[in-house]
Amino acid sequence: MKFTKLKLLPLALSLFALSSCNTGKPAMTIKVMSYNIQHGIDHKKAVEEKKTVVNLDPVVDIVKRYDPDVLNINEIYNSSERAEINAQVRYLGEKLGYNFYFVHAADVPSMGNGTYGGALLSKFPIVEYSTHPIPNPKGFSPRDLETRAIGQIAVKLPNDHILQVLQSHFGGISSDPDVRHQERKNAVEVMENGDVYIFGVGNYDGTNIADA
Repeated sequence: MKFTKLKLLPLALSLFALSSCNTGKPAMTIKVMSYNIQHGIDHKKAVEEKKTVVNLDPVVDIVKRYDPDVLNINEIYNSSERAEINAQVRYLGEKLGYNFYFVHAADVPSMGNGTYGGALLSKFPIVEYSTHPIPNPKGFSPRDLETRAIGQIAVKLPNDHILQVLQSHFGGISSDPDVRHQERKNAVEVMENGDVYIFGVGNYDGTNIADA
């Protein structure tokens, strides 16, 4: 199995290619894309209209331009009493024609009782899915930090292999070392329980590779 990073693009968007060798069959290439959409804020319109504007259509256009097989989205709402951010995961999945799974990381009462986190979308069938909450370290309450989670899906590839895909959004660069350690510990535990074909995507905020 070989991972090749193709390019780093703006808007927290990365595109990778994965080549997976299958005995007796030619290798296949899978494009995996990770994109932090900041719950769909349209920054161009926000500047023009001098207010926050939520618009997922530019996100759809960018994803279609790169046409990934598997897509990770960070900072997205799944449900909310506020119409402009309600059902964002379903909207992207249906617009793109992808299978989708929401990774519930946090509840946000101030945003219309919104459910917030990440999403994993795939052209391939999603055969398994789960969310692994990251517990706060001892001494930290939910009021101290935004709760985090690790999302996991298993997708069935055309060559019948199962690809395990993990996603998360670790805390910012100001995170306490205990918080960062907890995030890494949980990620390793999830990966150790997975199959051999694993791809991890998401936001790993930090100042250097040791932080991430």
